[in-house]
Amino acid sequence: MIRFFFSDQTEQLIDFSDFLNAAKNPMTRKYLDIKSFENFTILYGDIMWNDFEMCFPIGICMKVRFDPLQILHTLIKIPIFFRFIT
Repeated sequence: MIRFFFSDQTEQLIDFSDFLNAAKNPMTRKYLDIKSFENFTILYGDIMWNDFEMCFPIGICMKVRFDPLQILHTLIKIPIFFRFIT
């Protein structure tokens, strides 16, 4: 899980575990390893792992319930920092 804190003083906790556990592709499943998962960046409105090997638009953080199969592409909030939740 990653908790994102936004410039509008809101925050959103995103749990990627259901998505990662359901993934069939080994390039995606490797992010079940916490060290690989923690190594992400935010670039151009995307949460990105390993040079876009896996990425999601930051707009997904706007949703109350994260569903990676229904990603939002509207970028309104700007993440200012994040915290890993263990």
